[in-house]
Parts: sequence; structure tokens; C-alpha cells
Amino acid sequence: FVRGTRELLDVANEWHWDRVASVFAWIPPDPGRKSAIALACVDNLVEMDGCSDVTLQGLTFECANGSGLVLRNCARVRIAGCVIRNVGDAVGDGVVIEGGHDNAVVGCDISATGNTGIRLGGGEHFTLTPGRNRAINNYIHHVGLVGKHANGVAVTGALHTVSHNLIHDVPHSAIFMWGSGHTIEFNRIRHTCLETEDAGAIGGGAIDWISWHGVTIRYNRIEDTMGYGYDESSRRWKSPYFAA
Repeated sequence: FVRGTRELLDVANEWHWDRVASVFAWIPPDPGRKSAIALACVDNLVEMDGCSDVTLQGLTFECANGSGLVLRNCARVRIAGCVIRNVGDAVGDGVVIEGGHDNAVVGCDISATGNTGIRLGGGEHFTLTPGRNRAINNYIHHVGLVGKHANGVAVTGALHTVSHNLIHDVPHSAIFMWGSGHTIEFNRIRHTCLETEDAGAIGGGAIDWISWHGVTIRYNRIEDTMGYGYDESSRRWKSPYFAA
């Protein structure tokens, strides 16, 4: 196969980057329609380190190469009623919570992220030190545009809550967990595992004896868990395939 030549541009959304001449060529979705084009020039849009008792509400965050918002070792920070979209490369997420406790992402619309919609960390699962970070009542969809192991919500650490979210059209799991004591409830989930196999609408992993200790999964509505992968027996790509 041949790739990376400008001569191959022939359909909408294909692009070519000439690193030597510093020229970017791209065919827009509708070549006949004039519209503004935004090119991301920053990494993470918002970074908060060691902050507490802060609320960001009713704001739109978009156009970043990194994540929309990153909270490190914060306490009682709320991201509420915000729109987070068009952010992230293969490792860029909508909202990232690293460490800290009692933070929340509430009532946000998150879409078109390079990787995961919301990433919840904090707490310590060996000692069951609670993080108590929360993702509640969010609308998360069409994430993982670049990184195909992206989730709607990814959870690590201990004692976090993911509830009342609507999550759909994700390449991997809607909710993916490591750690202990998490509560996953009242979520509506559909069209997951669209581009990966060996996954589930709600999934995760255990690498030690205490992983998933005390995890509660209840009252979730799950539809259309697809799975997509290569079937060795038939020697073809299949969907639905190898998903739960």
C-alpha cells in the first residue's frame, strides 16, 4: 500500500501535511460551503493543581490538542453544565481527574474527544481510601475519534460514582474500571465496542487480589453492545464480535 502523498487526496476530510514546506492540505466536508476552520495550538485547555472549592459552570471548552480540563489533587471542584468537545489526540480526554477527592463532573455534554470522555482517578484501592469523585448526569457520545480504546468514563482508584449518564457511540466500553468500591448505577448505555473486541459495555480488569472489591453495578440499561474484530475461523472482520 501507499500512504502519505498529497496526490491521493480525493474525498472529503482527507488531509496531507508537508513537514518540509510546512503546508497543510485538507478537503473539507462540504467544499462548496464557506465556514470557519479552527486549528488547535494549545495542549490542555484548563489545568488545576491542588485547588479546592471551585466551580466551573455553563462554559464551552473546545479546540485543544490535549485534554479539555485536567484536575490534579483537587478537592470539591465541580465542572457543571459545561460543553466539552473537539479536544484531544490519542491520549487527550474531555475531563481528567487525577488524585484528589470529592470532585464532580455534573450535567456536561462531552463529544468529539480524541480519547476518553471522563477519566476519574483518586483514592487508593489497597487501603480503600475513598476518592469520592463523581460523574453524574452527563451526556457522553462519539468519543475516541483517535484513540480506539477510549471509554465514555474510565475509573481508577477507589470509591467513585458513575450514575445517571447517557453514553453512546464509543469505540470501546462505555464505562471501564480498575480499582475497588466503585458504584455504577442508573446509566443508559448503547452502541458500545464499535471498533474493538474483547470488551463490554461495562468492563474493566483485575491485576491483584483486591481489584473490583466492593464494586456495585446496578440499574443500568444496556443496548447494542457490538464488538468488532478479526475472526480467525472465517478469516474476515466481523461485527457483532467478541463483546459482552
